[in-house]
Amino acid sequence: MDEPSRTFQRSEEKFFLECDTGHVPVIAVFTKFEALRPVAYGEIKKQLKGLSTEERSQRIAQRVEEVFTNTGVWDRLCDPANRARPKSYVRLENMNKPNTSCNSLLERTTLALDNEELRLCLISTQQSNMELCIKCAVGTLVDRAHRQFGPLPINYEDYQFDIAKWFPHLNVRRRLVQSDDALLMVFTNVVH
Repeated sequence: MDEPSRTFQRSEEKFFLECDTGHVPVIAVFTKFEALRPVAYGEIKKQLKGLSTEERSQRIAQRVEEVFTNTGVWDRLCDPANRARPKSYVRLENMNKPNTSCNSLLERTTLALDNEELRLCLISTQQSNMELCIKCAVGTLVDRAHRQFGPLPINYEDYQFDIAKWFPHLNVRRRLVQSDDALLMVFTNVVH
């Protein structure tokens, strides 16, 4: 690749080699990923003749992945010799265009946090990001299910509250309603 699309700057290399981030997770952000598309296209241009637009697009995307893998960037970042190693990475494309979102960065950052209270703090600012709230709530369910050994009694009130806390736009009150086969928590005062 040429100089404008090089993978690392010296300051970035120094960060990964020398900085100890302790318990703070590092997310690698690749901001110019779309710069690999012309490179990939140039490499397979002859193979694309006669293909449909959809097939061409798929082949170019596949080649972009190969070019990215061949750069060895991710391997270099995860090198055990580095003091800081990313927990995850995200590719931000077309950030120069209006209405481009960073939802993938927000999601990766949230999921990289090991501390549930920190995740809740971050989620509390994301009232409009229902998808992320659901992912965190489901993650809570899965974690709890993995921690249970054998048929332990389930406290449904706590279970429901643990799920509901991931939805900061809900004002949850612990008011239980008895149904035929379960206790249900009622969510009241939904904040818009």
